[in-house]
Amino acid sequence: MQISPPLATFFLGAALAAGAQTGAPGRIAPPSLGQTTETLLVSSDPVPAATAARASRFPGLQVLVTGIEAVQRANHAHMVPFTITREYQLFSGDDQEPKGVVVAEVHFQPPTTKTWEIKKASGSARAEKVVRSVLEREVKYANAGKAAIAREHYDFRYLGTGETDHRPCYILQLLPKHDDDKLLRGRIWVDRDTFLIHRFEGEPAKSPSWWIKDLKLFTTYGDLGGIWLTTSSRGVADVRLVGSHTMTEHTLSYRAERTVVDGPAADMTRLARAPTSLPYRPSPAAALGVGIITGR
Repeated sequence: MQISPPLATFFLGAALAAGAQTGAPGRIAPPSLGQTTETLLVSSDPVPAATAARASRFPGLQVLVTGIEAVQRANHAHMVPFTITREYQLFSGDDQEPKGVVVAEVHFQPPTTKTWEIKKASGSARAEKVVRSVLEREVKYANAGKAAIAREHYDFRYLGTGETDHRPCYILQLLPKHDDDKLLRGRIWVDRDTFLIHRFEGEPAKSPSWWIKDLKLFTTYGDLGGIWLTTSSRGVADVRLVGSHTMTEHTLSYRAERTVVDGPAADMTRLARAPTSLPYRPSPAAALGVGIITGR
C-alpha cells in the first residue's frame, strides 16, 4: 500500500469551478489524540532503549519503520487487477446535504495502470468536474509511482499508542523531507502486529494551489479482497473567495478476478478474527526483513 493525497486536487478544481461565492471560511482543527505524549524525533537513528521501553511492546522506530516499508512492498507485490466503485459527495460550508453526488468506477491493472469512468452524477455540475479532476490526478500518481511512506521521503516521530478499527496501533508523526504536494504531513496509525497503516490525518506537505488557505485530509484503509487499500477519505478546505468546502469518498464495492489469500491484508484479517484471549503474533509479511524472522 502506498499513500498519496489525491483529494487535494479537488480543492483547486472547486475554487476554479465555483466562481465568486459568499460565506465565512471555516477551519478545522487537527483532531486530538485524547492523551498527552512525549514526542521522540526519530529520523533514521536508533531509538534509545530507555525511551522505547516507556511504550508497551514498542519495538523501536528502526524496526517499526522497516516493517511499514516491508508490508507496503508485500502489498504491492500481491496486487491483482481490480475494479472499485466509489461514491463522492461535495458539500459547501456547513450544509448537511451534498451539493452533488458522483459515482465512479476505477480500474487497476498491475503494476501501475489506472483508468476510470463516471457511472452516475446528480446535483451540481461542479461536483462532477471536481471528481474528474481528482481521478485524473489519481491516474497521474499511479503512472508516476506514488510516494511510499518510507525513510526516503519522511522522518518519523513516535507519539504513543492508540486504537482504531478495534486494533491496537502505534501512532507516528510524518515529517516530509521535501515540500511536495504528493507528500503528506500528519499522523498515521500503524497496526501493532502487522505494521499496516489503518488511518492518516493531516495535510499535504505543500498546498496544491494559492487558492487553498487551509486543507485537512482524513483517510482510512482496510482489507478489500486481500489487498490493503483506501476505504474512505474526507477533505476539508478553506478556499479563497469561496469559503469552506468538503469532499467525501467512500468505497461502495470491490471486484477482482481472485481473492488474495497470502498477502499482508489477509494476515490482518486473520488476526482480527482471532479470539481476543490469544496473544497476537507478528504476521509473516510484517516480520520479513525486520529482524524477527528471515526468509529462506
